[in-house]
Amino acid sequence: MLIILLNWFLITVVCLSWGYLGKYLCEKWQPCLEQPHPHPVPLMLMGMALLTAAGNVVSLIHSIDWQVLSLFGFIGMCFLWVDRQQLKGDFFYWWQEVKQASWLTYILAFLILFIALLKTSGPTEIPDEGEYFLPLVRWIEQYPVVPGTGLIHDRMGYNSAYHLTSALFSQVAFFQGGLYDLNGWLFWIIHIYFLGGVNRLLRREYTYYWSDMLMVCAGIFLFRKLLTSMDADYPTNFIGLLVLIIWIKKISEKKLKWNYDALIILVLSGFLVTVKFTALFLLLFPAWILINEMIRGNKKIIPFVLLLGAYFAVPWFFRNYFLTGFLVYPLYFIDLFQPDWKIPIEVAWANYYYVEEHAKNLVVRYSYAYEGTGPLQFWEWWPQWLIDTKKDLVGKFVLFMIPFSLVGSILSLVIKTKNQMFSRNYLLGTYLIVLIFLIFWFFKFPAIRFAWPWLLTFIVMGGLFPALQLLKIPKNVLFLGLFGLMFFSFLRGSWKSILENKEIQNHLIRPVEVNKLDRYTVNKLNGIPLTIADSVYCWGIDPPCMPFYYHQELELRTGNILDGFRMSNTNK
Repeated sequence: MLIILLNWFLITVVCLSWGYLGKYLCEKWQPCLEQPHPHPVPLMLMGMALLTAAGNVVSLIHSIDWQVLSLFGFIGMCFLWVDRQQLKGDFFYWWQEVKQASWLTYILAFLILFIALLKTSGPTEIPDEGEYFLPLVRWIEQYPVVPGTGLIHDRMGYNSAYHLTSALFSQVAFFQGGLYDLNGWLFWIIHIYFLGGVNRLLRREYTYYWSDMLMVCAGIFLFRKLLTSMDADYPTNFIGLLVLIIWIKKISEKKLKWNYDALIILVLSGFLVTVKFTALFLLLFPAWILINEMIRGNKKIIPFVLLLGAYFAVPWFFRNYFLTGFLVYPLYFIDLFQPDWKIPIEVAWANYYYVEEHAKNLVVRYSYAYEGTGPLQFWEWWPQWLIDTKKDLVGKFVLFMIPFSLVGSILSLVIKTKNQMFSRNYLLGTYLIVLIFLIFWFFKFPAIRFAWPWLLTFIVMGGLFPALQLLKIPKNVLFLGLFGLMFFSFLRGSWKSILENKEIQNHLIRPVEVNKLDRYTVNKLNGIPLTIADSVYCWGIDPPCMPFYYHQELELRTGNILDGFRMSNTNK
């Protein structure tokens, strides 16, 4: 635990420094309306996003190791020294805010840290950690991007930028097996940010009532299992939720002007697209702000947004190209390139439909080309999806609340009420964007973990908003009811985390080491040792390592591993 805390402190300092650097550079080009003391959590997340994009650039020519982290840290610390007066003023301001917080907030902050440390210190509960998360991170830590890496295990071709972030802060050069605790750090800082909304509501400050209520609801379902791995679903869900919370705060101001919040929405949305491509829908919110600014005559914002978008997208696209031969894998229908290391189109097709199939019916297929997968008709997957979804508490909650929220969202738009908290046009536009995503999600990839921030936002705005406006439920009554559920959730999460990690006394200094591959054979591939696992898991063994169902025609393109892999039946 102690080593995890030290690593979290390092992550906090480096990400915060890059957040300040990014804010400074962005405001030089496209000035924001000043926020005298920006909240440190969005700044840290912006810094993490900018660091990851820089890491994508470096990974094209160099491995992501302690030297790269040292360079990035040095750059950030130099800027913090230059901007130390701003940092000092911000620190003093937020320290005063912390001292004025409710004692209930202190209890919740402790429970959040307690859960994060317990889950992060224990063993992983996500099988994909050993199947392709950790194997991809090992490639990132030891090599620059290697053409055809996706031929070894095609799901490494998803190329979530978050796994590069995990490699950047893994400290694998200093701690055996590495430290992969970034989800725990995110859990800690994001829920601390949410406590700001809770604290305002405890003081009966209702200026941003609905964005604050969404923060309260976010603490009811914790997704603790994801804290034990590098699963990109956690940042996608909870950074995505933070983006939606900031958006609701903006529309409650009834002005879509360019300001600091708009910058955070733009940067974090762009970053999340490189973490998981389904986050593409989040870009509709910064696009709305961009159009509004163009109508107001702000022409300088166009090249600014294009340059910032290119900073995130271009190096990520290059990594996709080298790993898989596709611009975005497994989008087989965007087939632009024909390098000799390209994943076969039939494998990309099968992977695309396997993701869809698994999201609908939890089917697992262990074969190179996912034999047996394919498109499913609605009546083929709907009954089983309903059965599987009802098994889980979150699933029961979603199935119960979505119909009410759908009716409530219609009523909130049709029936006029006094003291309307949102502009009707902004409310309608937000509902439409959320509904467009949820319709796409339901018919394509209907796993709740693929849409949690959108589902929760729709439930709060479509269910709770009409309850307050139309049923005349007092604001404090609605808040206290949900706050009670949130408090109980953290108490329950703490107790269950203790039960799930009964050997925690053995990990007070350092966490459980990542699983080791102990059953495997070693073959030669063009004279280079190739580890073949006896299962689907390679875990943290040095690359190259392949699952038992690897393709027999895989070969090196040359005698050098840095030149990559290809299938022997491709043109040489």
